[in-house]
Amino acid sequence: MPILKIHKNALYVNNELVKFQFEIDTVLVLDSQVIVLIKTPYDIDNNDNVYLVDFHGKITWQIESAKKRFPKLQYTPYVELLYKNGSLIVNDFYGTDFMDSIPDGKRDHISH
Repeated sequence: MPILKIHKNALYVNNELVKFQFEIDTVLVLDSQVIVLIKTPYDIDNNDNVYLVDFHGKITWQIESAKKRFPKLQYTPYVELLYKNGSLIVNDFYGTDFMDSIPDGKRDHISH
């Protein structure tokens, strides 16, 4: 299990600093990685606000853009992370659930 410290937009993973543009909202620790949800102000165009960080403090992916994968959907920041039955589920502001692949951050499924 890694040693984690969070202060506003700074995440320390085993004493390695990872800085994000905005404040950290939620952190999930899974196996050898940390999934991070960032609080995105609504007036900023940064809706892909979920990242995977390894235990060495390296960002290995940013979540695949919902706008790219599902262009007809209303596009808002994510507000909740869940890990259930081996799947990462991210919920956006409108309550849309996206199931994502943890190895690469790609979209697998969508539901309302």
